[in-house]
Amino acid sequence: MNMAYTLGVIVGILVGVIFIAVFVKWTKTDGKVRCKWDERQLLIRGNGYKYAFFTVIILLFLYVLLGESIVGFPMNYQATSFCIIVLGVAVDVVYCIWKGAYFSLNENRKRVLILFAVIGAFNMAIGIRNIMSGEALTDGVLNAASMNLFCGLLFVIIFLTLLFRMVIPDRELSEE
Repeated sequence: MNMAYTLGVIVGILVGVIFIAVFVKWTKTDGKVRCKWDERQLLIRGNGYKYAFFTVIILLFLYVLLGESIVGFPMNYQATSFCIIVLGVAVDVVYCIWKGAYFSLNENRKRVLILFAVIGAFNMAIGIRNIMSGEALTDGVLNAASMNLFCGLLFVIIFLTLLFRMVIPDRELSEE
């Protein structure tokens, strides 16, 4: 049983890597895998990473400091750790989208938007199914099976931010 589980994880990772490689190539306008960024985008992306890093550090500090002392905390350590990672990714991605530095110069925005909607819906469906079936709860606390729900919420947030940002012209944002 342990060997089968390990083999399943390895196959899952390989399928994921192949999917990501196909996704990255499919979303590029020039058929290449590599993204092309200008200097402004690189600077903004660096700031996004910095804000995400500090978000994760602060949340981890609070979790270590308060996590065990909070009575009735709704998540176990796996779900909490994953949720902190998701929040860090959300800070980075939303910041970069809002500042106009999420898409590379050679990226097809509509394809990315479609794929994010599909990934978000798929993960939300799995997450909701896990909660409805009780798999995501252990003694009333969210466990590792709730990770799909967090991932789905992340992609829904990214999708909605991208959609909102595509509707608002750059000149309206620069007036703020």
